[in-house]
Amino acid sequence: MINKIIVTSLVLSSFILNNAMQQQLTIIHSFLTNSASLIALKKRMDKIEKQNLGYPDYSKRTGLIWTDFFVETKHPEIVREYNTVKLIEVSGILKRHTPESMFSYPEIQSIVSKEILPKMFQVIEAKKWTILPYEVFAQLFIQRCHTSEPMDWHQDPGEDYTIMADYSLLLMLSNQNDPECGWSGGEFKIKPGLPTEVCLEENIQTIIPQYNQAILFNNKLHSHAVTAVVAQLLKTKRDLLVVPIYFDKIPKPVQEQ
Repeated sequence: MINKIIVTSLVLSSFILNNAMQQQLTIIHSFLTNSASLIALKKRMDKIEKQNLGYPDYSKRTGLIWTDFFVETKHPEIVREYNTVKLIEVSGILKRHTPESMFSYPEIQSIVSKEILPKMFQVIEAKKWTILPYEVFAQLFIQRCHTSEPMDWHQDPGEDYTIMADYSLLLMLSNQNDPECGWSGGEFKIKPGLPTEVCLEENIQTIIPQYNQAILFNNKLHSHAVTAVVAQLLKTKRDLLVVPIYFDKIPKPVQEQ
């Protein structure tokens, strides 16, 4: 009888824990309410790509902007850049890059600090997931791919760095069904727990990212993966904006330790 009670308690505890983890995950449709901001982001991405200012990113993606910065959570318009070593593993080789910064493009900085970050912080606080500190360290990644290899389970910013982000926001900037730039695949999968932890299939959520849809989640409580992106058209462009935030420490490349 005692053993049955213990097993029941463990199962219940696991259920409660999984529910708590799943609660720190939300999908926000029509994230950017100003359509001009979406157009501005896409135009700048096109220009950076055309000028060959991007860098080779993981899984055959092209990184167009990568900025590390500090931001005040109550006043997201107050941001300051922080120079860091930027390393990405491509084809098994860890390479250093000098990506474009949002601070070089006032329209991008304005969209991030006046629209994206405030909404991200508002949602976290409205859902009472945590108490945001006065200031957080944040990263901005703006990426494009025409095709992409599948990404295995991971946490942002990836295993090449010393610590994982507290929360991550993913914002889709392209329409998968676009008649000129569409693609197939690229499904976002998220599960509770660390990348190496076994998870029941029913606890894995699959999300098909939609245009101007954001996925916001507790990065330390979840792991995520992405299926392969397959180009359907010659002009296929799958554009993504990612913002991880960190409460305590700044992530550093493992090889620097």
